[in-house]
Amino acid sequence: MEHRGRRATRESNNRSLLERYRATGADLPFGNPLVAHGVAMEGYFWRFTQPDTGRVIIALCGVNRSDDGHWATLGLAAHPNGFLRTTTHPEAAADVAQLGATAGSAFRGDPDRVLMDLGEDGRLDVRIVPTLPWPRRRFGGSSVFQTVPALNQYWHPWLLGARAEGYAVLGDEKWDLDGAQVYGEKNWGKGGFPESWWWGQAQGFADPEACVAFAGGQVHSGPLRTEVTAAVLALPGGPVVRLGNPVTSPVRATVTDETWSLQGRNRRWSIEIEATSPIGSAHVLPVPLPAERRNVPGAIEHLAGSMSVTVRERGKTVWSGESRLAALEHGGLDLVGLAPRLVLDLAPQFVEVEQSFGALVKQLPNRSEIDALLTDINQAGLGRGLQFDLFRPAPQERMADFYAELPIAIKITGNYHDIGAFASDVAALPRIVTLNNVAIANDKGTLSMEAIAKTFRYLDEEEIAKQRALAKAAKDKAKKK
Repeated sequence: MEHRGRRATRESNNRSLLERYRATGADLPFGNPLVAHGVAMEGYFWRFTQPDTGRVIIALCGVNRSDDGHWATLGLAAHPNGFLRTTTHPEAAADVAQLGATAGSAFRGDPDRVLMDLGEDGRLDVRIVPTLPWPRRRFGGSSVFQTVPALNQYWHPWLLGARAEGYAVLGDEKWDLDGAQVYGEKNWGKGGFPESWWWGQAQGFADPEACVAFAGGQVHSGPLRTEVTAAVLALPGGPVVRLGNPVTSPVRATVTDETWSLQGRNRRWSIEIEATSPIGSAHVLPVPLPAERRNVPGAIEHLAGSMSVTVRERGKTVWSGESRLAALEHGGLDLVGLAPRLVLDLAPQFVEVEQSFGALVKQLPNRSEIDALLTDINQAGLGRGLQFDLFRPAPQERMADFYAELPIAIKITGNYHDIGAFASDVAALPRIVTLNNVAIANDKGTLSMEAIAKTFRYLDEEEIAKQRALAKAAKDKAKKK
């Protein structure tokens, strides 16, 4: 009896140790990375490809953790109609027993079915019949990094081929998805998304059994910081080739706004992947900031790029293929919701504030200069040929200690480069103007950007005295309670 008690205690301690280890995001060799870890972000992603119609749909659900509970990032996008719907949801949960995620009544996804309801014109209901699940191996898609605790990101392509049965409602269109090829993956991490990353996936090759996926980016855990890329290829009628161990099977990646080039090899296999897609065809997808309970547009995603793949076994070409329906992505948390060339970098302004506060105060207009500044912002857009669908200053300013903040709701329409130039022009204005809450939509190559432009003015002495009096009165009132 005592012996059984000691064994039970030992088994309980072992489980507790494993649970703490998995809570860092890591998994033991031959572990199950699909079961929820409980880290800051656990993302679930499905992609449906119909080569005969040229249609592609992606569905995503991110289960994010903040101090006050879990919330969800949801997204539904399609090609070629350009449909895109993204949102947040105040409820979210990840399954602790198997792969699965829910977000209230808006989303439910597991190995057998994906249900999404983002309104009457944004719905998905698909049953999945797996044909090529991830083969049981020592490590998952992240290779040896699967066992490294507390990384900011892990990746696992758990479904390399399946068939769909169901439909999608996308705007005013309803698509029959029966027979569509299915791909599924999960990504998760203690810190959410990497600082920068690249990713790709393709089916739609001449042989329907072929599937290609890769993911790379900057990963870190404590002092460990490195750049890594992993690639997985399901060959027609053959094995699953996996490369990504930085020592035994390294993969090199070169990525630009419009090109993805990868080369990888081990002692047996070598791969070459070349992919391209014009930046104007991209969707802008949300990236969660888990602790802040909000999304920022930071992932530049192409749903139908071109990808060519060559696989060699001991130097002999054993398979090559080309897909015109490849998913291609790059992104970064420092993009402030825009593509790399659209970055509005405010860091120099903040450094200047710290170094010379007085000099920056002079960049704040006074009351009489506000009207002229509003005109400058408007002209910055019109001068680039952009169409203003909305330009609405808030009816009241928000007062602070020595300045007032004036938010301006804007919506502009134009091409990628003109919107990027507008962001640069705004950043270069002699008075401080920031762009916040940026959201970008892509309608068949035409971009629409919504944002809150904030400008600031310094208060005159009378206004400052009034603000100080109000603050003192509030403080005195609090003391009396």
